[in-house]
Amino acid sequence: MRLLNKKAIVTGGASGFGAGIVKKFLSEGAQVIIADRNEDAAQRYAHQLGDQAKALYVDVANGDAVQNMARAACGFFGPADIIVNNAGIAQSPKPMEEASEEEFERLFQVNAKSIYLIARALVPIMKKNGGGTILNMASTGAWAFRPLCTTLQKAK
Repeated sequence: MRLLNKKAIVTGGASGFGAGIVKKFLSEGAQVIIADRNEDAAQRYAHQLGDQAKALYVDVANGDAVQNMARAACGFFGPADIIVNNAGIAQSPKPMEEASEEEFERLFQVNAKSIYLIARALVPIMKKNGGGTILNMASTGAWAFRPLCTTLQKAK
């Protein structure tokens, strides 16, 4: 049990890869906070997994929500040893000029800014407690070609 007595927070932990990470961490002995924007799904999953899993609401793109999550997580099991920044959203497959500024902003906030917000909230706690580990997940979408812009033809 490689994670015995470790305390972990997994964002986006109620479904997909996050849910798998939560389950694996529990099997390795960790206590895990399932931090997710879908609070109902996080609660159901935590209940299904038992006493070593707790659910917390968090919108990782919102600094206040992240700060609240950090405080609440410490209250459940104590300071986190491991943070898995797994929460993310996908870009809808459409030409760039059809994507709204709001869509781009939300994509950036969830997939990039959240890493900063979570680190800002939890790194001081980790430093105070002698260290920790932060795992930042990324999508394979960065490697897969998607038509992000429309081909422009030269005017004659």
